[in-house]
Amino acid sequence: MPVYYAVKEYGGKSNLEIYQKHYIFWQAWHGELIDRWGKSTKRMVSSADGAFRSLKRMQTLLSREKAEALNEYIDRLESVESLLGGPYMEGAQSIKLKRDLERDLRAIKRQFYYKHVFDDILKTGEKAA
Repeated sequence: MPVYYAVKEYGGKSNLEIYQKHYIFWQAWHGELIDRWGKSTKRMVSSADGAFRSLKRMQTLLSREKAEALNEYIDRLESVESLLGGPYMEGAQSIKLKRDLERDLRAIKRQFYYKHVFDDILKTGEKAA
């Protein structure tokens, strides 16, 4: 019977790599939500959900302090998601919500870009305090 040897053990991805992946996913979902605003409720809900899940995953990879700062944006996205398809999706309120999403996109890019939070990303295997 032949014997097989593992040439190399493959470890999991580092927290930095996972954070980068979810940051890119969040950016794509959030951008799509803004681009599709007012066009298709089903796609807007899907985009909002994808952005929300990516932000939540990013939050689990950050130190407690940075995770709490990200919580503000997660809560706001969750409230927008609950309003999608409702009566607030018409007129001035809809325009205000879209502007808020655009402002949050810029703020998250500025504050949570992976090069800016490099020191706040938990080391692989480390848990938030």
